[in-house]
Amino acid sequence: MMEVLGAIHDVEVAVCVAPADAEGVEERQREQMDVVRGRSEQAVRQQHVLYRLNRITELTGRRTTDAASSAELHIALRAARLSSVPR
Repeated sequence: MMEVLGAIHDVEVAVCVAPADAEGVEERQREQMDVVRGRSEQAVRQQHVLYRLNRITELTGRRTTDAASSAELHIALRAARLSSVPR
């Protein structure tokens, strides 16, 4: 369960537990929401990177997970930049 819910579970626990001071509860809730927001943004960035890597594979036919193919792509990109050839 914790692997699926992660920080969401922590937020629910912070909301459900009634500590002595209300200010402390609000502060903890804000901190937990910041954590959740940060994880969401990180997930979006990861998905974007994965999309771009998959798109490279589609366009070039070379897998970015293969070391030799990645090296070929890197060398080709460097050569194109150095020679100012339009991509």
